[in-house]
Amino acid sequence: MESNFGNVFEPSVLRWAREKSEISLESLAIKLQDAWKHITPTLISQWEEGTVAPSPAQVKKLAEIYKRSVAVFLLANPPEENIPLPDRRTVGSKQINKFLPETLLMIRRARKVQLLAEELRGDLGIQRPFKYQKHDISENPVNLAVEIRKDLEIPIRDQFKSKKYSIFFDYLRKKIEGTGVIVLKSGGHNSFPTEDARAFSFTEKQPYVILINNQDTEGAKNFSLLHEFGHVLLQTAGICNNFALFNSVHDKNGMLEIFCNQFAANFLVPAEDLLTHRVLNGRNKILIDELDLVVNQLTKDFKVSRFVILRRLLNTGFIGSDAYKEKAKQWENEKPFRPKGGRTVPEKMAISKNGVSFSSLVLEAYKQNRLSHSTASDYLGIKNKYLPAVEKILNSYER
Repeated sequence: MESNFGNVFEPSVLRWAREKSEISLESLAIKLQDAWKHITPTLISQWEEGTVAPSPAQVKKLAEIYKRSVAVFLLANPPEENIPLPDRRTVGSKQINKFLPETLLMIRRARKVQLLAEELRGDLGIQRPFKYQKHDISENPVNLAVEIRKDLEIPIRDQFKSKKYSIFFDYLRKKIEGTGVIVLKSGGHNSFPTEDARAFSFTEKQPYVILINNQDTEGAKNFSLLHEFGHVLLQTAGICNNFALFNSVHDKNGMLEIFCNQFAANFLVPAEDLLTHRVLNGRNKILIDELDLVVNQLTKDFKVSRFVILRRLLNTGFIGSDAYKEKAKQWENEKPFRPKGGRTVPEKMAISKNGVSFSSLVLEAYKQNRLSHSTASDYLGIKNKYLPAVEKILNSYER
């Protein structure tokens, strides 16, 4: 009988967690019936009313379904979650203004990491304020890109010699995390559709956080990272889905997206390095029938998408607006290539999702006995047995 445990678990928290996950009573009952055949929507409703109490095992299962810590269900009241972000989306935002549960889950996770990082830094006495002062949208994004890239010491040779887009992403991520920002990636099976959002950032408090949608194409992830870093520099965080907006608009969101797109494009494809690239050496114009070959060669070196290179060729006068529109329309109708994932290695996936900055912070707290083994594993989203492997990888980075 399920009332033996009393109301250890606050009914209002049970209801809040289910509603936040947007799971109906009927759907939840089906999920639970694999383990407990007698569970019905009526019984779950009674849990949430407080007339019947679920068992600890059942609450543990609810935590798995809702993607929350079991500790949440021991709270006296539903926790306050500052989930809403400024909506910077400019493509289809009127149609998709309600975020999908998967997207909300990732926003919750990123917010949790931000709060945990703030707490751990305080406990460990680590002072890592963001390196740069707040910049303003009235500045020139091209000049800002040149200034920041120079300060971060990113020579073009490092970019060109990276063998894969993902290797260059990790290189950029390390540079950006060195400024005090935490960079996260959505996990493979827990990612959300790029139609909902391609990336987002938090800048209302430190440490600032960027999350990149891992469902996106490899070249797009590099651009997303620098686009969101532009938002961080402006301290105008938000959730974004349009990295192709470069023309003048009058609304504030559009102006911000244009600024961050121009910053990212000029950071990743500096005009000087594009103009002196061997593929463009001695050329004034590129014919439409040779555009694919030229763009493909440039994308391999600069590690960005075809659309970014196409835009830069337009801006530097190698192609006209008609060629740009024709080729962009053709590519938009093609299915983007996404390499198939290989075997998942839990410890590497944990570092990929959490980034080196947050992962190292958790491990340092664990080594100083500020966190238990199970808590550190929970913070990184892995099973206890994989924590030593995570520590081994992080130690190899430090050598």
